[in-house]
Amino acid sequence: MSEKPNLLDDEPDFDDVVYLALRNAKKVFEDTLSRYLYDPAYCDIRFTAFIKDMNFEQRLRKIEIEGELK
Repeated sequence: MSEKPNLLDDEPDFDDVVYLALRNAKKVFEDTLSRYLYDPAYCDIRFTAFIKDMNFEQRLRKIEIEGELK
């Protein structure tokens, strides 16, 4: 998975959409802490999604984002 999704195509592929969802989750996490006046810099976070096969039995690949704010 590339660092940034390829959104130049008309339709992003599944991995790109998963990456965007994880990035949005990270933003919501940070915004929620900030809304309650906590500094998100005190959290070292990792959001991970495992892409599974069509039978939901095996993990095929992992898409992950990490965040450490300073």
